[in-house]
Amino acid sequence: MKARLQLSILLGLLGLLGMAGRYGAQESTGKPSIFICGDSTAKNSGNGKSGAPVTGWGTPIAGFFDSDKVVIKNVGHAGTSSRTYYERDWPTVLPQIRKGDFVLLVFGINDGSTPPGLGDEITMQNNQPAHTYGWYMSKMATDAKEKGAQVYLLTVTTRNIWTNPTAKFNDATPVGPLPADYDPKQDRIERGTGNGRFTQWTKDLGRKLNLPVFDLTNFCADKYEALGRENVDKFYSDHNHTYVPGAEFVATSIVSGLKAFENSPFLPLLSARGKSVETASARYVIDNRALIEIQDVPRNTQMGSPPAPDGAPGNGRYFPPTPANLSLPTLWIIGDSTVRNGTLGDGSNMQQWGWGAPIVAHFDLTKINVVNRAFGGTSSRSFYTGFFWQNLRPQIRKGDFVLLQFGANDNGGASGIGALRGTGTETESVDRAGKTEVVHSFGWYVQQFVKETREQGGTPIVLSLTPRKAWTSDGHFRRDNTTHAAWAAEAAKQANAPFVDLYELIARKYEMLGPEKVDSLFEPSATERLHTGWDGAVVNAEVVIAGLKTVNGNPLGAYLRAR
Repeated sequence: MKARLQLSILLGLLGLLGMAGRYGAQESTGKPSIFICGDSTAKNSGNGKSGAPVTGWGTPIAGFFDSDKVVIKNVGHAGTSSRTYYERDWPTVLPQIRKGDFVLLVFGINDGSTPPGLGDEITMQNNQPAHTYGWYMSKMATDAKEKGAQVYLLTVTTRNIWTNPTAKFNDATPVGPLPADYDPKQDRIERGTGNGRFTQWTKDLGRKLNLPVFDLTNFCADKYEALGRENVDKFYSDHNHTYVPGAEFVATSIVSGLKAFENSPFLPLLSARGKSVETASARYVIDNRALIEIQDVPRNTQMGSPPAPDGAPGNGRYFPPTPANLSLPTLWIIGDSTVRNGTLGDGSNMQQWGWGAPIVAHFDLTKINVVNRAFGGTSSRSFYTGFFWQNLRPQIRKGDFVLLQFGANDNGGASGIGALRGTGTETESVDRAGKTEVVHSFGWYVQQFVKETREQGGTPIVLSLTPRKAWTSDGHFRRDNTTHAAWAAEAAKQANAPFVDLYELIARKYEMLGPEKVDSLFEPSATERLHTGWDGAVVNAEVVIAGLKTVNGNPLGAYLRAR
């Protein structure tokens, strides 16, 4: 009996050890792990057609990270699609994932038979239900997030398949002699399987799930075309699988991308080699991890409570927002529709948002109120002389701040609603509704806001205007540094007021992102040149905060949230 009991205990222990081996028991090191979930482009073995060994990028990438700080777990599996990995490998991988880990998901090379798209529809294949590519990717991402991991999506790895207008290739090898008019500079590499659909679906999925995405496809494709087809062909055994130098190249590319995310959590985990890798351009990363969602904007930062005060615009629908806690200082934000859009300021105007809504997420609301009093269609002149400033000015208290941005609607001069050009003291009189109005320069109105804010005990901070979207023929963001942006800077200088050149900072940010990404930031369509959607407002708010941090003394620094 005793012998049987001992045997039973021994078998039980062996069973537990077997399960630990199967599920890859976690080391009790306290270090986070980076799980690499992919196909043979991530994990591979054997020899290629040249006889040299092939490998996936998930093997050499370990050298870019500090093994004392993080564990690299390459749990890729050759030949898998998103579907087969989810069905066969994921049940083994998921139990290993812990809170604080990272999961890199990249599939698409072998997903030709996976039902296309991101939807929830089910297709019968071999008498078995099959979901879409997006469904399987969503399930793995959601499962990992529920375990407390940070999930990053990588678009499909770039394949060694080339085209040229005058030549034909079998992958990268010319079919027959190259024609006399062949130009290698016209060689183009494939940019994602399924004619790029898997790349786009991965980006769309990231947007849907608020997950960060690195466009590995186009990052490598751009690098490969610069290197040239013949040089890139040396990286590959066939159109999918890399030799060691090719795997090193892809691993380096991925590290470049992971470093490019804002406040990247991978930076502290890198080895000296990883730190030396050049950071990818921001145009290749899509950081969908919203600091704040639309529904999380406190209503009182955008809209107050009825009744509407006398003289308020909006036919009784606009209720100026007020401070939530009168025991705290208040940041008052004034400007035009690029700061607060629509009468209600809630995106109902063609899904357009100004940066004054998401900026609230950057402030500690236990220390300061954020009140967005900007209003669409206003100029420096109409905001100052009309309801808006006259209603707001008496509410500014000692210790408050006023963040002001104008210029988008200040053209047209005295005959319209705009100010006179420049920063001088010249005036022009106009008759309006039987009354004479003395119109001043743009700079004069800016300085009045500064002067009267100080008279109330507040601190004014001047911003130059948000730029209109326009590109030069050589890919730069077009600037006009001779008018309102320059006049805002000059007015702030004359008044000795803190100044943020938002016009230039946003232009630089847009150049980093590139035209395609920037187009997606505007609503209602890519043809819109001034008004952003929610994503664009978030980007611009982040630029405002970055600019505020450069102001001498950083007057709002004590009220920013720790990030």
